Amino acid sequence: MFAYPPIKRLLFKAISLKPQQQSAFIQKGCISYERELKKFSRLVNNRVIAIQLFLIICAIAGQNSDLLVNLEIQNQLKFELVQEIFKYNLNCIDAGINCFDYEFKPNSDNAIPVISELENIFDSDLSNSIFNHISIEDAYCRGDMFFSEYLKFHNKEETKIDFSKPKSTKPFLQLPEFDFDL
Repeated sequence: MFAYPPIKRLLFKAISLKPQQQSAFIQKGCISYERELKKFSRLVNNRVIAIQLFLIICAIAGQNSDLLVNLEIQNQLKFELVQEIFKYNLNCIDAGINCFDYEFKPNSDNAIPVISELENIFDSDLSNSIFNHISIEDAYCRGDMFFSEYLKFHNKEETKIDFSKPKSTKPFLQLPEFDFDL
């Protein structure tokens, strides 16, 4: 007997079947279990490639990682990525690596500058407010939230106009009633 718990379950369940069905059931269960093992081993085998791909993405994004770099696998991945993304048919791996490095340079221009003057960073002068530079029509066009803030800023209240029907000026006529049941 096998030492794996799924196989034991197969054997226990097979006991309740007819003798003709037992061997077929066990064979089918073993094949499905082998497929599961192969899937798992593929995941384990792809772990190194996934780590190196993660490191490539970190390098593009400008992030640091403490994982070990394997340049041989990374170069192969860069070559395959260039062929897949740009649909190039390259024969030389060095050309693919150079193309990848050129196309996906890490951006150092997007670095956020450090602000040393924290006291004067905010301009609290209300004369520079956006509400002073736009008209009431523009504020209304920007939506309800913006418009209500605009009205609060200018100390105006939103007026709700109640549209009701004007009273009719026609006189109400009372017509005589006829009784047809006589």
